[in-house]
Amino acid sequence: MHGFNSCKQNLIFDPGFTFDLILIQETLLANESMIKDLSPRWLGPSFWSPSLGRQGGLTILIKENFDANVISWVKDSCGHVLSLLLQVANTCVNIINKYAPTDLTERKVFFENLHDFFLPADHYVIGGDFNCYESDLDKFGSNVSIAQYLSVFKSTFSLVDIWRK
Repeated sequence: MHGFNSCKQNLIFDPGFTFDLILIQETLLANESMIKDLSPRWLGPSFWSPSLGRQGGLTILIKENFDANVISWVKDSCGHVLSLLLQVANTCVNIINKYAPTDLTERKVFFENLHDFFLPADHYVIGGDFNCYESDLDKFGSNVSIAQYLSVFKSTFSLVDIWRK
């Protein structure tokens, strides 16, 4: 989602949708007052990481009656990582929403440090925009540059790409 325009807002905040969790990247919202204005449109808890400049900005929206408790949450200072620890029944789940930088050098450093936002949990769910590809199957058109550091990241933390499972 590049920007959080009114059309996208209306779609996301439509009360007819029944999603338990929504992870949004690239909101481009840097202004706290705009976030404060948008938050009440979502009936459940919302967590935001404002953008810095013309990239990033994240939110995690939780359904109003979703049967989970938020234990803690952290964000980075530039709208690239938002990490939420949920207690669901007797299980702790860490939901990590991320928007990886588009600059290759910054992105490599980002993946080297992303684990700093992992909160102690039984399970981890990482969603968002990786801004890189692990396989040529992940990209249509133009040149594909395979990111070995993404494979290393997944292997280091025993992560599974559910799309490829």
